[in-house]
Amino acid sequence: MNANTKQARRAGFTLVEIIVVLVILAILAAFTIPAMLGFIADAREKECISIRGTITRGYTAEYVAAYPDGAVIDETAATALALAAVKKSYGDTATLENMCPSGGGYSVVQIENDPARITLKCSKHDSDGMSYAAFDPNTTYQEGDVVIHGDYVYRCFKENNMTNIEKPTGYLYKECWTVIASASSGDLAYNNNCHYATDTIVVYNKKKWKYTGSTPSNGPPPLSSEWVLVNN
Repeated sequence: MNANTKQARRAGFTLVEIIVVLVILAILAAFTIPAMLGFIADAREKECISIRGTITRGYTAEYVAAYPDGAVIDETAATALALAAVKKSYGDTATLENMCPSGGGYSVVQIENDPARITLKCSKHDSDGMSYAAFDPNTTYQEGDVVIHGDYVYRCFKENNMTNIEKPTGYLYKECWTVIASASSGDLAYNNNCHYATDTIVVYNKKKWKYTGSTPSNGPPPLSSEWVLVNN
C-alpha cells in the first residue's frame, strides 16, 4: 500500500462517523423544526388579527357612507359591506374566505345596538364569534355583563347603574369595568386609563403581558408583580 492510498483513507469519514453526524442532525431537527413552525404559525395569526382590524375599520367607513341615517341592517347587508371593505383594501380578487394567511375564512358577527361596527370570526384562529352589545348609558348592568364601547370589550365586575362615561377620554369608569379584549380583533395595547380582568393579555413596550391578579389591575407591567411576561 503506497503513501497516497493511506493519505486518502485518513482524509475520508468512516461509516460510523457519518451515522453519528446524521443522528446529531436528526436530534437538532427534532427540536428546531417544531419551534420554527410555531414561529410561523404565530406570525400568521398576528397577520390575521391585523387583517381583520383593517377590514372592520373599513366596514365602518362603508356603513357610514351607505347608511348615513344609522339604519339597522341584517347580516347579509353587513357581509356585503365587509366584502366591499375587503376589496377596497386588498384588491378585487380578495374575499372574506381567502384573507386569513393560515387558510381560514372570515364570517361577520354584528354588534348588537351598533350597526356601524362588526367583529370578524376566523374559522382558523377563533373558537367563538360572540356578539356583544354596545354600551348603553341608560342600562343597569349586572356583574359579568360584557359590552363594547370605543376600542374595547369590557366586563362589568360589580353591579352598578352606569349612567356616566368619563370625559374626554371615553373610557368606562374603572370602578365598574375591566377591559377583556380589543373591539377591533387586534392586539390589546395597554392603556393606563383602563382596568384589566384576570388572564387578559396586553401589549406594553412591544412585549405581551398577562394579568394574573384576582382583582382588577392596578399599575402597568412590569411595575406591578401581577403582570407576567408572555413572550419576549
